[in-house]
Amino acid sequence: MANFPALTLTDNGISIQTKAQTGQPLAFTRIAVGDGEFSGDISELTALLNEKQTLDITSIAIPSAGAARLRTTLSNAGLGNGYYVREIG
Repeated sequence: MANFPALTLTDNGISIQTKAQTGQPLAFTRIAVGDGEFSGDISELTALLNEKQTLDITSIAIPSAGAARLRTTLSNAGLGNGYYVREIG
C-alpha cells in the first residue's frame, strides 16, 4: 500500500474543507493521479499538473474525528508507458 506523506491542500481544497466543517455535504467522486513535478507554491493550482489516470473510489472510511480514508486500486493495465506517481488529487 502506498503512503503519500506531506499532502498539501490547495486554496480551493481549504475552501472545500471549510464548507464541510460548517455542515455542507462533501462528496468525493474520484481519485486522480499524475506525474507532474512542481517546485513552487501549489496553493493556487486547480488541477493536477499532468494527470495520468482517474481511479474509482472503492471505499470511504472515517478512522477518527476529522479524518477520512479513501481507497482505490491503481493498476498499470492498459497503460502504454509507466510513470512515477508524484501527484494525487
